[in-house]
Order: sequence, then C-alpha cells, then structure tokens
Amino acid sequence: FFFSSRRRHTRSLCDWSSDVCSSDLNGSQSVYLFDAQTRRLIDLPGLNSLDQVASHPSVSEDGRYLVFAASRQGRMGIYLYDRETQQKRNLTENLAAEVRNPSISADGSTIVFEVAKDGQWDIAAYNRAGEPLPIPGNL
Repeated sequence: FFFSSRRRHTRSLCDWSSDVCSSDLNGSQSVYLFDAQTRRLIDLPGLNSLDQVASHPSVSEDGRYLVFAASRQGRMGIYLYDRETQQKRNLTENLAAEVRNPSISADGSTIVFEVAKDGQWDIAAYNRAGEPLPIPGNL
C-alpha cells in the first residue's frame, strides 16, 4: 500500500479501491509506503525532503521501485526511488517541459508520465536509467 501525505491537518482522503492514498497531515506533502499485513509504515530513508511537494506515487509490483511527481524549487519533476539502494533521482531533470501523473510498470523497468511541450500534453516513457523510450505512434 502506497500513499502520499500532505501534512497540514489530520484529515485523510483515501480511495481504498486502489493502493494510492493522499492524506493531509501537517505541512509538506510526502510519500509513504504502508505494509498492510503489519499495518505499519515502511521506512524510506532519503525519499522525502522538506523542500519538495510530492504527489501521484506509483510502486513496482515487488515494492522495490517507487516513482512520483514532485515540485522542487518551483519545478515539477518525475522522481524514481530505489528502496534497495535508498537513492532518489530526478528522471526528468534535463527535460524542458511540464510533467505529471507518473506510473511504473509492474516489473519496475518502465516509467510513463504525461509531458507537455508548448502546451500540448502527450505521453512519455523512460527506463530506470532516465533514458527516453520510443512509444508506438509517437515516432
């Protein structure tokens, strides 16, 4: 179970039909991973930071890779977090476009998200290394 939390109030808005939840707690929007069996949050060192607002999290089927959108210094990016190495990186750092709504494939190999260049929204696909992948029909 994976959710994003906005720390401001103690109100929580969850859609229990999916594994994604957004919760409003007290200050900055962060990403958390919840173990439904133990009913506890899973520690994610290095994932959240005070200078970012995170949203739209997605997790690979094995739980190793988490992808999410985050606004940092006024710029939105798509971030990939590896639970094994505890490293987070911006996959779209060098992309001159707006980005939003990331999703990761079940095997964690492909990240897709919406991208807008010149106001036109389209779909982009990247591998975990941050390299763009061709999308049929967009070649």
